[in-house]
Amino acid sequence: MGTVIGEVTPLALGIALSPFPVVPAILLLLTQRARATAGAFLTGWAVGIAVVTAVLAVLATGIEVREGTPAWASWTKVGLGAVLVLVALWQWRSGRRGAPAWMQALTDATPARALRLGLPAVGRQPDDSPAGCEGWADHRCR
Repeated sequence: MGTVIGEVTPLALGIALSPFPVVPAILLLLTQRARATAGAFLTGWAVGIAVVTAVLAVLATGIEVREGTPAWASWTKVGLGAVLVLVALWQWRSGRRGAPAWMQALTDATPARALRLGLPAVGRQPDDSPAGCEGWADHRCR
């Protein structure tokens, strides 16, 4: 049990210490109902991570555990990495200025709106989902 906790703790800390939920929470502290709005956003963010991790865990049950990594998995990682590099180059070349639309929506957000903004936050921070699924898979394989 101690080895499982030792292996899963860095993944959990990676999710918990992510700077993404901190920036919106600080912006929400400047609204009229600061405590309720920031709390609603963080609740939505946590629920979003839990839902995506649960979905990935259910999908991972169908994956066969092997000794080595299959070739298609490596090529999938290479392809996804190339897509992310292309998207980054496209965003950089498009010369976007100013804050993103979701961040501008936080200036006058109500608690209900902050909750709705927090739920899909996992999609904007994709490193949380694989970390959660990896932690689950690590525990499952013990």
